[in-house]
Amino acid sequence: MPRKVVHARFERYSRIAQQFGARTVMFQQAAARLLGLNVTQLDCLQLIRHLGPLTASDLAREIGITQASISAVVAKLIERGLVARNRSSEDKRRQLLELTAGTAEFVDAIYKEHVARMTSILDGISDAELDVALAFMQMLEEEMKHTAIEMNKSASALPVTT
Repeated sequence: MPRKVVHARFERYSRIAQQFGARTVMFQQAAARLLGLNVTQLDCLQLIRHLGPLTASDLAREIGITQASISAVVAKLIERGLVARNRSSEDKRRQLLELTAGTAEFVDAIYKEHVARMTSILDGISDAELDVALAFMQMLEEEMKHTAIEMNKSASALPVTT
């Protein structure tokens, strides 16, 4: 594919992706605010929900933040009663983070209107179109995860400024 065509395709993707990313950040901030959380806390709840149970180290790795940072986030979530730390049944030395009863429902309650609107949108596209869109989103999610981890590592190496 000629370089000019590749560049044009990337430019089309980049503009929409940047807008989508900005809207996603605003969406997450609004959701977190409604729940009385910060965005990192909300992200941790969602990752524990969908990938968990997880150790704090696994969660830190998924988000790309330090062990010290994740400890503070987890402490707040435990203090709020949204997450519990339980011993692994396979390895008693490992402590796993899990959502407490009612946490998923607590979080889901703020999304009712969004779910209704998205259901209407999804009803208007075919299963094949949805499959393509979701496959692309999964590829993007994986790429963004790796890039965020790399960026956080780079940022950690920078001198602290005040």
